[in-house]
Amino acid sequence: MARKPRSAKASPVSCAGIGITTVSDRAHAYRPEIDGLRAFAVLPVILFHAGVPGFSGGFVGVDVFFVISGYLITTLLVTELEVTGRVSILGFYERRARRLVPALFFMLAIVSVLAGFILWPASLIEFGVNAAASAVFLSNVSLWLQGGYFGGPGETNALLHTWSLAVEEQYYILVPPALWAAWWLGRHRAILALILISIAASLFIAEMGTKYAATANYYLLPSRAWELMIGALASVVWAKGKRVSAPLQDPIGWLGLLMIAGSVVFITEDTPFPGVWAIPSTLGTALLLISAGPGTWIGRLLTLKVLVFFGLISYSLYLWHQPLLALYRVQAGEDASAVGLGVMVVASVAMGWISWRYVERPFRNRSFMTQVKVLLATVACLGLVGATGVFFVASRGLVNRYPEHIGSMLAVSAAERGKYVRTRHSAEVRDQEFSGNQPRILLIGDSFSQDFYNVIRESDAFADYQISADNIAARCQFHLDGAVPEGGIAPGDSLRCATRDNRVNDFTLSRAQEADIVILAFFWRDWAAHQLPQTLAALNLRDETQVIVIGSKYFTTPGMRSFETMTLQDLRDYRQPLDSATAEVNAILAEAPIEAEFVDVMDLICESPEACRVFTPSGGMISHDNRHLTQDGARYLGSLLFSSGGPMSRFGRH
Repeated sequence: MARKPRSAKASPVSCAGIGITTVSDRAHAYRPEIDGLRAFAVLPVILFHAGVPGFSGGFVGVDVFFVISGYLITTLLVTELEVTGRVSILGFYERRARRLVPALFFMLAIVSVLAGFILWPASLIEFGVNAAASAVFLSNVSLWLQGGYFGGPGETNALLHTWSLAVEEQYYILVPPALWAAWWLGRHRAILALILISIAASLFIAEMGTKYAATANYYLLPSRAWELMIGALASVVWAKGKRVSAPLQDPIGWLGLLMIAGSVVFITEDTPFPGVWAIPSTLGTALLLISAGPGTWIGRLLTLKVLVFFGLISYSLYLWHQPLLALYRVQAGEDASAVGLGVMVVASVAMGWISWRYVERPFRNRSFMTQVKVLLATVACLGLVGATGVFFVASRGLVNRYPEHIGSMLAVSAAERGKYVRTRHSAEVRDQEFSGNQPRILLIGDSFSQDFYNVIRESDAFADYQISADNIAARCQFHLDGAVPEGGIAPGDSLRCATRDNRVNDFTLSRAQEADIVILAFFWRDWAAHQLPQTLAALNLRDETQVIVIGSKYFTTPGMRSFETMTLQDLRDYRQPLDSATAEVNAILAEAPIEAEFVDVMDLICESPEACRVFTPSGGMISHDNRHLTQDGARYLGSLLFSSGGPMSRFGRH
C-alpha cells in the first residue's frame, strides 16, 4: 500500500534506498486514486463476508487487490531496473516485510489468544494449522487441502482470508528474479513478453481449473498469477507513457468501475471462478489504473477523503474483518444476527485503523529498524506464530479444557467427520459393476446414501449381498430429465446436474435391471419426493426387485455454550422437536403411491414429534452437522434398523 507523503506533490519513490529521478517519476509518485481504488477492493469483501444482500460477488475485491499489487510491485521493480540495471533482492524483501509482517503478526497474536478461549478443540486445531501455514505463507495450500471457500465452516474460519496473502507472497518470490532475467535478456520488450505470456498461460490454467479442479483453482498461484500480471501490464502501459487520451480517460475509468461493480453484484458463489468470469473485475481495475488521474471525474471520485481513508487502512482492515466476523459467528451460534455482524464490521474498521496508525506506519519508517533487524524480527515473529499454531495442534485444541465426554466429541474436526462420511462409500461401492452370484443391491443417493452405507458397515448388515452405489449430488436430486420444476435446481447448478455423474444415466439403468434390491437414500426435496413414482417407473425395474426408500433426517443440536456445560446424563436426556421440513418431506414419501418400503429413520430416533434424540444413549453425538452421521450415530442408527424388531432386521446379523 502506498503511503501518502506529507505533501500532495509528486515525489520520487525509494527503491532499496535509491532515489529515483527518471523521466517516469510522474508514473511512480503517490497516486491517491489508488488508495480510493483499494476501498473498492476491501469494502465489497467485508460486506460479502458479513452476508450483506447485494454483494454476492464481493469476493472479487481480492482480485482487485491482486491487480493493484501487480501494478505497484512491477512499477517499483522496473524502475529499479531502469536506474541500476539490477534488483536488490534483500531490499525488496525488506520492504515487503515492513509492509506486511507487523500488521499480520499483530492480528495473529491477538486473534490466537481469542481463539484459545472461543474455539472448540477441533476448530482450534484447524486454526493452529492455518496459523502455522500463514507464518510460512502457505495458507492457500492449507485451505485447498482442507476444502472450499464458500459457506459452511468457511464462515467460521478466522484465517480463511489469509490465502490471498500467501498467493501474493508466492508471487513476490518469483517475480523479482523473473523480471531481472527478462531485463537482462531484452529490457522492456522482454518484460512485456514475459507479462503477456504469463497472462495467457495462467488464464488458460484458471479457465481449465474451473472445470476440473475448482478448489485448487481458487486458491493456488498458477490460476491467480494472471490477475497480478494484469496489474503488471497496466504498470508497463502507464510507465511508458502510453496513456489514455484525455477525452477518453473518464469514459474508460467509469467503464472500469462499472465492470468491478457489476462483478460484485452479479457474480455469485456458484460462478466458475477465477476463469474468464474474473476478467471484468481485473480488467476494470487495470482500466482505472491507467485512466483515473488528476483532473478526471473518476479521479475525483477515487480521491474522496472517505475512500482514501478506507484505502489507507485497507490492508489492516482486510486482516481484521474475517477473524472478528468468524469468531462472533462461533460465539453467537444460532443467535448470530445482522446487528451483531454490523458491530463486528465497525470493530474491524476500528482495529484496522489502530493497526494502520500504530503498527503499519511506524514499521514502514526505514529509520525505525535496520534491514538486518527487520529481517531477523520477521523470522522471529513468524516463527512465534508458527510455534503457537503447532502448540494448538499438539494439544489437540486445548482439549483438556473440557470434561472427557465433551472433549472427545469436540476434538474431531469437521474435515475428519466428512472424510468418515464419504471414504468407505467411494472406495468400496461407488460405480462398482456387479459380478458373481450373490444377491445384488444398488444404492442410489447423495451424501445421505454415503451415510447409509456407513450404517450398513457399522452394523455388518447385508453381509451376504454385493453392493454397488450411484452417487447423485443433493442439489441435483433424483429425477427424470425434463421433470424439474422451475426453481427446483439452482441456475448455477444446472450444468453440473446435467453431467453423467449427477443424473440417472445408462449405467444406473443397467445396474438397476440387475439389482435384487434398490435402496434410495437422499436429502430429499419436496419436488423430487412428489415425482418419485414417475422416477421409479422410469427405472423399469423387474417385478421381483425390492425398493427401499430411506427418509430424510435432520438433528437440531444444542447451542455451543450450553453443550459445553452438559453432563453425560444431560446428553443422554437431551431431546429436540422434529424438524418440520423433514417431517413434511418424509410424509410425502410415506404416502407416495409406489410399491416400495419406506423407512422413516427419524421415526426411530424420535420418541414423539417433540422429542428426538440428538445424542446416542451412551452420550455420543449422532450428527456433526445436523444431517450427516458420526460413527457413533451410524452405529446407533444401525442398531435401530437392523437389530431384532427393527424395520430392516431381516437384513441384519443376529
